[in-house]
Amino acid sequence: MGILEFQIVWKLISALLTLLVGVVLLIFIRRRSQEKAKKSEPAGFWVRVICLGTDLAIIDILISFLAYRGSFVVAGYITILLTLSYFFFFWLFFAATPAMMLTRLKIVSQNGKPLYVWQVLVRLGMFAFVVVGWITMLFDKKDKRALHDMIAKTTVVFTEKEAMTEKNKVPTLRLVMLGMAALLLISLIVFGLGEKLTKYTENNQITFIDLNQDTLVDGLTMDVNEDGKSDVFKYDLNNDYIVDFTTFDTDNDGVNESIDQNNDGLVDGFDFDKDNRIDIPIAKGQFFIWVWKVFFGIWSIGFIALLIFTIIKEKKK
Repeated sequence: MGILEFQIVWKLISALLTLLVGVVLLIFIRRRSQEKAKKSEPAGFWVRVICLGTDLAIIDILISFLAYRGSFVVAGYITILLTLSYFFFFWLFFAATPAMMLTRLKIVSQNGKPLYVWQVLVRLGMFAFVVVGWITMLFDKKDKRALHDMIAKTTVVFTEKEAMTEKNKVPTLRLVMLGMAALLLISLIVFGLGEKLTKYTENNQITFIDLNQDTLVDGLTMDVNEDGKSDVFKYDLNNDYIVDFTTFDTDNDGVNESIDQNNDGLVDGFDFDKDNRIDIPIAKGQFFIWVWKVFFGIWSIGFIALLIFTIIKEKKK
């Protein structure tokens, strides 16, 4: 088992243990909070911390199964998308995450109406300040609101009602947003699977190199097929810890003639004079690179436009 595989397995085991402990604590809290549920009392600091930790454990499990299918860059995008989508859509459709549902907690709007998209976005945006934002709960004795609750005009309370959206009451625009998020996740996984030639490969034949002798590592070599010869070279010429381009020996003739200029896992062309510049470009490879760029660009513009349209429509009600 390589280092990367070990880290993924350890991450999964840690998440499962955290989930187990969280579920046990939340079941205990659920049984002890029946009176609070009847009175719809606000949830305190520690129960919300336990819910958050349990939800993060669930997210880690999903990441372990879905994220590491290509390069670390793609894994990072999938991790961010899963984390944001998890909270965004559970709050939007159910006003509660799975951990909150187990404890019978629900996010309620101060006006008594279902959560609006702008409220969910505000809460999600303020989550970056979770440590600082939750301090206000210690001083708000009555409603126990965090900073994001105050700005979004929401409160987290115990409730006897199940945190479920009424049947046939889910707005179509919200379902479209969910579908777009699922499409993006599938696309990222497929895109990551395409990075077969230049992805980080776990083997024992990795050597770090200092190309310009400035005492800084500029790249690394790999022996992917473990034949005793380095056949993959990754270059980080500006030392920003991001691979600038990759060369590799496609036909196993001892010459690294193939170049992946943007390190996206696709061959962009061939270099036959060893100057690290493409002599013969691959039109097909370039086409698919631009297809992905156009797809992700259209998706981003469409999703943002849909969010804005939904917020405007909700305000008119």
